[in-house]
Amino acid sequence: MSKTLCDGCEKRWAAVVVTRIENGIMTSRNLCQKCADAEGEGGRCYREPISPKVVPLSLFSEERASSSATPSEISIPDFIKVNDLADAMNVKLFRVLGVLISLKVFVTKESMLDFATAVTVGQRLGVKVKKLPG
Repeated sequence: MSKTLCDGCEKRWAAVVVTRIENGIMTSRNLCQKCADAEGEGGRCYREPISPKVVPLSLFSEERASSSATPSEISIPDFIKVNDLADAMNVKLFRVLGVLISLKVFVTKESMLDFATAVTVGQRLGVKVKKLPG
């Protein structure tokens, strides 16, 4: 990993990345510890580790057996709502939203996606997405 100079003082190496979302716009700044402290962004947060909850593996297999399988291929129009895409892929909405967030696409379930974005989501979830003829 390469070192980055501080966006504040441009003298020291950055130690903190501050990411903010304001009015739907995401900005990131690389700051050294001194500049981060001066801007009130240098606070350190420590948490005790959360102990994992043990869930019997049988619960997952029962859940999969009760739900119908994800299709290997779907056909969609040029634009589709996020929740309609999840329904067409037969996956939970949060899985589609998770993929979109990993792509830095921040939407709601009612937002419209273009075909190219839907294809990318499908690839990540193992579903081939084709365009509806016509």
